Amino acid sequence: LNGAQAIQMPKEGSIIEFKNLKNTIACPFVIYADLEAILEKIKSPADKPNNNTSYTIKTQKHECCSFGYKVVCRDNDKYSKPYKSFRGKDAITKFFEALLQDEKEILKHMKEFKSPDIKWKNLAQMEEYKNATSCYICKESFTAENKKVRDHNHVSGYYRGPQCNTCNLELTISNKIPIIFHNLKGYDSHHIMKAIGKFSK
Repeated sequence: LNGAQAIQMPKEGSIIEFKNLKNTIACPFVIYADLEAILEKIKSPADKPNNNTSYTIKTQKHECCSFGYKVVCRDNDKYSKPYKSFRGKDAITKFFEALLQDEKEILKHMKEFKSPDIKWKNLAQMEEYKNATSCYICKESFTAENKKVRDHNHVSGYYRGPQCNTCNLELTISNKIPIIFHNLKGYDSHHIMKAIGKFSK
């Protein structure tokens, strides 16, 4: 194997266990965004021709001229926001300002999600919870120390299943707000990185 270590197969009967339960809960909010740019002519290029070496003269520069984004709440559309857009000068700065304002509103909603009233879809769910003897996540039996609780979606409020207190404490919703861009790696990231230093967050 030319010095490489041989890959050992796990022993028969081995079990792989996933322990990061909080990573199974989807982020309540996601933002879908895109930037657009225009080419602006540079009136007096700083670079000068040099016949002794190779050189580049910059004659145009890319400037962000507009943005558009949509805030989506995946479990309760009443918290989603209308599409927001802007076209004009200093669009990238206004993009950050708008995002940070929406972040404040989203985090306010997240605090409200901490203790919503539990909603039952039908009487069968109530009966299921009443008769349950083990956690639907870890499959362990309920005990006096690890009691039975009602797991529910903190955004919609709907009941999900009978759960032990240990699993319930681990299944917390994340305060992260993913932003999904069109062509971030290829282009939009350049505009973002140029402007992000203006903001302390």
